Amino acid sequence: MMVNLLFSLLIGVIFVLAGLIMKVKPPAKINPLYGYRTFRSMKNEKLWNEANTYSAGLMMKYGAAKQCSAGSSVY
Repeated sequence: MMVNLLFSLLIGVIFVLAGLIMKVKPPAKINPLYGYRTFRSMKNEKLWNEANTYSAGLMMKYGAAKQCSAGSSVY
């Protein structure tokens, strides 16, 4: 039980930190290693920048939601 809680909290923290890293240091150019990579987002720089900004926000939001849901599942 406690292990599940810790893993759920850890996953939430990882998502929040990954989102913060993407927001603070977004990928400068389209690359195959770092960033939100889909066929459409890699078509041009404008789509690449918008997709990475949007996905960073979603990662932080859902990471925080994961932490809240993990914390509320303790009985």
